[in-house]
Amino acid sequence: PLRGPPGTEVRVSARNFPADAVLDVAFGAARSEHEVVARTRTSGDGSTAAVVRVPEHAQPGRPYVFVVAYPPTLVRVTSDTFHVTPTQQGGAMAEDTAGTVRVTGRLTDEGVECPALRGDDGQLYTLAGETGGFRPGDRVTVTGRVAEMSFCMQGTTISVRTVERAGEPG
Repeated sequence: PLRGPPGTEVRVSARNFPADAVLDVAFGAARSEHEVVARTRTSGDGSTAAVVRVPEHAQPGRPYVFVVAYPPTLVRVTSDTFHVTPTQQGGAMAEDTAGTVRVTGRLTDEGVECPALRGDDGQLYTLAGETGGFRPGDRVTVTGRVAEMSFCMQGTTISVRTVERAGEPG
């Protein structure tokens, strides 16, 4: 997968390395230091695959990458961007298999560049798109997709598809 919460299992594969070489599989924010999360060995044709978990400390809304490196050299390959999504807690955010998310919470005035929603899970979400005239203090459910890139600069940004009034929690 190219997105998921901390703990998500991801299959990382690489090729064109030396045969029977030990490689480091690392994870980290794009254009920064990376943490080794696994070691793997290449086969006779120089390919490898490993299943690794996204570290629990990965922060939702930040772009990360996986890196496969051959330590005796500077040779390394970098994955496409992996987007960390919030862990589902208390049912505030739910994601279907098509990537559509639903978040329930209360609109707040915490957003610097975009409207903000404090989810029932305590996470801050920023909203790219129309909020349908709702204002801070209103309890709503937002449906949309986690934004690949955003100018909102805070929390996990959701590209808004719909916003509807939500009832008070049970």
